[in-house]
Amino acid sequence: MQQRVIEIIEILLREISRLQDAPSSQLEQLSEKLLEKGYTEPEIRTAVDWLLLQFEGRSERSGRGRRHSRSPGIRLLSRDEQALVGPRAYGYLIHLQALGILNPILVDQVIERSFINGLDIDPEEIKNIVARLLIGKPLMGARSGRYFNPGNEEIH
Repeated sequence: MQQRVIEIIEILLREISRLQDAPSSQLEQLSEKLLEKGYTEPEIRTAVDWLLLQFEGRSERSGRGRRHSRSPGIRLLSRDEQALVGPRAYGYLIHLQALGILNPILVDQVIERSFINGLDIDPEEIKNIVARLLIGKPLMGARSGRYFNPGNEEIH
């Protein structure tokens, strides 16, 4: 489900950037389109809730006296990271950052967890890791079976 939520977030961000009117007036139509594409109401609701939280957080941060808005740089991969994260997966990471889904810290976390997985990472594995990070669930590599603690839970 989490991967599908990331797909919905991507679709919503693309559609919202194309809209001329306020996004709220078009949200119902976007939801209907997503339902027609086979996404469920809980998935759509989760994606919309996540987006609203992100927009609220951005508006609060922008009101704190930030004078200059800089877009973050693109994270370059080390040689070891390049050996594991393929060009398509890396391009997908850059795409998610350009859409505003990931910030530089989250990009680093995704790369770090990809590196820990130790397998050739493709866009689907990146999507799995991103979904788990954003939705806040414990991470388990789709192919490796390794478990990752998101940092907010104690292990006894």
